[in-house]
Amino acid sequence: MATMIDTLALAQKLRQAEGAPEAIAEAIGHAVNEHAVTKNDLLLLEHQVDTKITSLEERLDAKLSRALYSQSAFLTGVIAVATAFLAVILHR
Repeated sequence: MATMIDTLALAQKLRQAEGAPEAIAEAIGHAVNEHAVTKNDLLLLEHQVDTKITSLEERLDAKLSRALYSQSAFLTGVIAVATAFLAVILHR
């Protein structure tokens, strides 16, 4: 979402400046800097996003590990039952 500059407040400050270059520059600078993003802001955001992604990766890895373990246990049980069934059939 884009951040909007308060153009009414800027216009009022420019009107008060009455052509004084320093006052005009200060009013414009204030309006722009109020919504500017610094490199440090971006680095902090990058760190926060990286931390969240790492957390999600760890949670996903844990869920996948549990799912694979459950499937392995199930298949081991199926193989054991099938083997026992074949053993009973072959001994007849």
